[in-house]
Amino acid sequence: MITRTVLALAILAIILLLPSYHVFLQVNGNSGWGMEEFRYRAEIRVSTSGLNYSVEGLLVPLHIDSSLIDFSKTSPSGDDIVVASINGRVLPYYVEYWNVSEKKGLIWVRLPEYNGSTRLYLYYGLMEGYNTSIPAESPWKDYFLAMLFNEQEIFYKENKPYIRGDAPGRHVARIIGPGYKIVPSPTGQAIYLDGKNAWIMLSNITFANWSSITIEALLHLYREQKVYGVHRDLTYGNYLMPPYASIYMLYGKNKTNPNITLYFNTWKPGFGKREYKVNLTPYKGKWIYLVLIYDNVTREYNVYVNGKRIYRKHIPSAEKTVLDIYPREWGPYGSRYRVLGIGASNLGFERTRVAYDFIRILKNNVLSIEWIRAEYNAIANTSLRLIGVEENKETMIFASFSIPKTLVFGITLVIIVSIVYMVYKRLEARRK
Repeated sequence: MITRTVLALAILAIILLLPSYHVFLQVNGNSGWGMEEFRYRAEIRVSTSGLNYSVEGLLVPLHIDSSLIDFSKTSPSGDDIVVASINGRVLPYYVEYWNVSEKKGLIWVRLPEYNGSTRLYLYYGLMEGYNTSIPAESPWKDYFLAMLFNEQEIFYKENKPYIRGDAPGRHVARIIGPGYKIVPSPTGQAIYLDGKNAWIMLSNITFANWSSITIEALLHLYREQKVYGVHRDLTYGNYLMPPYASIYMLYGKNKTNPNITLYFNTWKPGFGKREYKVNLTPYKGKWIYLVLIYDNVTREYNVYVNGKRIYRKHIPSAEKTVLDIYPREWGPYGSRYRVLGIGASNLGFERTRVAYDFIRILKNNVLSIEWIRAEYNAIANTSLRLIGVEENKETMIFASFSIPKTLVFGITLVIIVSIVYMVYKRLEARRK
C-alpha cells in the first residue's frame, strides 16, 4: 500500500515539475467555440485516397449525410452552413445541394493546402439575432465561368429555364427545349439532355485575346444517340467556313454506336483548316472528368481524362486558334465566337444525348498536371468521417486559468519531502 502511494505521489510530482502551468477545463464561459453565431458544429475528417502529395487551391466536394450532422437542425436550403478550418478560418465554400428530408447535401470547398487528409468544422444552426448571410469567398473566384447543373441552380424567366453560374462573371445559360431533366451524378446532380428536344446556350462569351484557356467538364458520354447521324457538343467557333478555328466534340454517323472525337481546329490564312483530334470513344458510357488546356504563349495543347494526360501537341505559331479570332472581324460568322453550345452545335443543330455535372472555364490560368490529377481524385475518391460527436455550443463551454509558479513549487516541495519521509519510515520499520 505504501509503495503504491509513493509511486502515485512521485508521478504527480513529475507532472507538476513540467514547464507548463496552464490547465484547460470545461467551466462557464464561451471563448473556445470559434463562430459565436452558430449553435452546433461537427468536426469532419476529409480523406482522399490516391492523393499522396500536397496541392494548393483544390476544389473538394463534401457529400454530407445523416452520419455527419443532424439535418433537422439546419435550414431547408442549407444557407446556415459554414465550412471552416480546424483553426476557425472560414474557407471558400458553396452549398450546391441541400435536402433536409433526404438528409443529403453537397458542399464544394476550396482548400488552401491539401495532401489527401484534413480536418474541418461544419457550423450550422444559426442562433436568433444573427444574420443568415455569412460572407464567404467563392470557391470559383478564379474562374471565368462555373456552371453547376442541378435543380437548385435552375431558375425561370418568362417561363423559360436558365442556369446561373457562380463565377464572378455571373454568366447565365439558357436551356432551350423541354427535353431535359435532373439526374444523379458523381457529385450529386447533373442535367440530362435527351439528344432530341433540348440543348444549352451560353451567350455573350468570347475567348478572343486570352493568353490561355482551360475547360473542365464532368460529363457522361452516352453509348447511343437519338436522332441525328452526326452530333456536336461543347461547341465554340466556326468549323464550316473561314476562319475554321473551333472547339467541339463530334459523335459519329452511326447513332446506335457512334465514335466520339474531341476537335481543336486551327486556321492558317491561305492554307485552310488543321484538325487536332483526340479519340474519346473508349470512355463511351462513362462519366469522365475532361480537361482541355491551350496555352497561347507556349502554344501547348493538352487534353486530360480522369486525371491522366491522353494528348499533347505543339500548335505552330502561324496557325490561328479560337483565342486569336475576334468576332467583330468576321461578319455573320463572327457570331459563332460569342456562343458556347452544350448538347448541340452553337446554332442548336445536331443535338446530343449527354449529361453534365459541371462546366468550369479558366481564363489566363493554366492548371498543372498535379492539380488535375488531384482534382480527379477529390471528385472520385473523397470520403468523410465524423470525429467525436456533434457539439452543442450551450454544453461545450470553455475557459482556462493558470496556476502560479510559486504554488506549484510549494506543492512539489511538500510532495518530495513527504516521499522522502515515507521511504525513511519504511526503511526504519524493516530494520526493526
